Amino acid sequence: NNHMGSRFTTHAARMNLVMEEIGKRQVFWLDSLSGPRSLGAEAARKAGIDTAERDLFLDDERSPGIEHELAAMERIARARGDVIAIGHPHGTTLTALEKWMATAKERGFSLVPVSTVLLRRQQQAS
Repeated sequence: NNHMGSRFTTHAARMNLVMEEIGKRQVFWLDSLSGPRSLGAEAARKAGIDTAERDLFLDDERSPGIEHELAAMERIARARGDVIAIGHPHGTTLTALEKWMATAKERGFSLVPVSTVLLRRQQQAS
């Protein structure tokens, strides 16, 4: 994941170096899309690295609020079957997530690793 590396992800040559290392480690690339010009997912695909991009940022400066974003997360998950949401480990975010998780299962939601979502999306694309 590239959080706090937005400017770095705009440089193709640098991202190619990152993907070379990721390929050696046999892990995947999650692009947080914290910058609008990220080349991360594109570089990963070109290098044959499994990749995904976040669908929703729960608590960036532009978001209207964590509760609003959690509701959006649910809408996306219901429509598509999954969603990748990211956030900061801020107290307010963690508190909101803890509250959300307490009732998630009864509303039909479960948290899974990003790798599970990535595999599901790959299977759907095949």
